[in-house]
Amino acid sequence: MTKKLLTLLLLLSLNGFGQDYAYKRSLSAAAPGWYKIDLPVEIFAKIKPDMSDLRIMGFTAERDTVEAPYILRTSRGREEIQQVSFRTINRTRNKKGYFYTFERSGKTTINQITTEFKTEDFDWRIRLEGSADQRDWYTLTQDYRILSLKNNETAFKFTDIIFPESDFRFFRLFVPATGDPGLQSATLSRIIKGKSTFRSYPVTDLETHEERRARQTILEASLKQPVPVSYLKLTVTDSIDYYRPTTIKYLADSFKTDRGWKYRYRRLASGILDSRGENAFVFPAITTQRLKIIINNDDNPPLHTWKTEVRGYIYTLVTRVTQPADYYLYYGRANGKRPAYDIIRFAESIPDSLDALIPGEERLLVKKAVKSPALFENRYWLWLMLGLIIVLLGWFSIRMMRNA
Repeated sequence: MTKKLLTLLLLLSLNGFGQDYAYKRSLSAAAPGWYKIDLPVEIFAKIKPDMSDLRIMGFTAERDTVEAPYILRTSRGREEIQQVSFRTINRTRNKKGYFYTFERSGKTTINQITTEFKTEDFDWRIRLEGSADQRDWYTLTQDYRILSLKNNETAFKFTDIIFPESDFRFFRLFVPATGDPGLQSATLSRIIKGKSTFRSYPVTDLETHEERRARQTILEASLKQPVPVSYLKLTVTDSIDYYRPTTIKYLADSFKTDRGWKYRYRRLASGILDSRGENAFVFPAITTQRLKIIINNDDNPPLHTWKTEVRGYIYTLVTRVTQPADYYLYYGRANGKRPAYDIIRFAESIPDSLDALIPGEERLLVKKAVKSPALFENRYWLWLMLGLIIVLLGWFSIRMMRNA
């Protein structure tokens, strides 16, 4: 009896709260079939970074609720990496530097060699040559810069050698180092990049300042709102030639202190800012509103007059409607989990041509605050509980006296 009473009192005092979706957009009526939904830009600031809290819900004429499954697609072109088997047949040196010769197996052409050196701090202008018989050598790239910087202020590495697609049997890498570079590994591969489609995001503010002690130029680009970015292009109007290691970071967190706001950035990508190249960086998508670009000038004068271009992939929901209903796109749920739909296993059955469902205006789903009735709000309840406690205490006392 005592345990049951305590359990009842505990249940009366608890109040559970469920988390619903914070926003919805109408998708209009839809007949059974396949559809696509392009996600609006404004939605990304209000959904989870992994976009797992998106749901498509419909209401039939009989007021039944149905959920339409979907597949999340991006406009990123497919990239295929084909690693090519090879063996290192020579490691030699002379007064000018060190030579490494690789023999390719099979007939697959290559356009990239990824190297890994034991040395952690270097800046070399390498040369890569190709040959069919190791007698006649042809230059694939010359004066190609690879480097690794590691100190208290900078950690940067760029050791990928990219060159036009080649089908030579032998490749010879020359490193003009005075000491042993310590080549630990090399990977020969063929990179096939599919065409991607991007959506542009205007930069609302661009701050530039120089860190003279670190010999760096810092750019901070702000966007109108948080969006998933995956492309950054830098344009320099200076007429001089340049070749600068560059690191891109994104704003991951901010917090307020007594001295103002503090910002925490995380590394996103790195590469080379080169006057001979396009200076476009493509990286895995991350939702953010602010980017920091760190350019290492070394002993060179800083570059000036910058222009930044930020883009991101287009995100589309491909959904299958099985019942006629008025459908809505729901989102903004903190504890939302990624759904598990069967259609993801049958993507090949999706038609190439899809009708579009256009999301309507955003509606805020106001949650009605449910007031929990106070157990002791009425004084009669208080007297009743006190009386019950007195009775229980008296009952326990009498029982103890009898047992004694």
